[in-house]
Amino acid sequence: MSFKTTHNAARLTWLLSFVLFAVIAQAVQADDTFVPVYHPSMNVTKAAGDISIDGKLDDPGWQGAARADNFAEHNPGDQTKPPVETIAYITYDDGNLYVSFICYDDPSTIRASLCERGRLWNDDNVGFFLDTYGDAAWAYTLNVNPYGVQADAMWTPTGQDGGFDLIWESAGMITDSGYQVEMAIPFAALRFPNKDIQTWRVDFWRNHPRESNRG
Repeated sequence: MSFKTTHNAARLTWLLSFVLFAVIAQAVQADDTFVPVYHPSMNVTKAAGDISIDGKLDDPGWQGAARADNFAEHNPGDQTKPPVETIAYITYDDGNLYVSFICYDDPSTIRASLCERGRLWNDDNVGFFLDTYGDAAWAYTLNVNPYGVQADAMWTPTGQDGGFDLIWESAGMITDSGYQVEMAIPFAALRFPNKDIQTWRVDFWRNHPRESNRG
């Protein structure tokens, strides 16, 4: 089985903006060289080896994984260059979909707590919408903080069901250059079309809560 995921900013930007509405990020100077990427796509290939969910990202399975970068800030900026760099990777094996993030930052400023599941919203965190049918009718949402604490929900155009719980794995760690996380989502926990080649939509995002220095 092979997967092709697409990230359609034109149709899903409003989802992403909703999620990031409450985030207060550090202001950044205008950068005329930054160009946001609209309608990007990626071909996701099967993992080249095993992946252990420990937050280290040093397993052979991450070699050659599809990469998403050039993130744009949605709040308080509008498609502007973010104050921090973020890279996401995605791959799969016969049993799981794997997603990881590398989040560059000053580690002394990272907000992270060993909170209860679903209570990570005051922390730095990363996540993604996963629209497995590609029609924006509903989507899985999964978030992880720098310690691997999880939150998930089912999104629909009328709101989110925070009582929805998937069984999945995650781990995270703070590093000298920021933090990084790994996630493994069993295919058995997901609904998707019965096709040999899958076309899914995904929106990756990073919540970077900081005091704003804007007047």
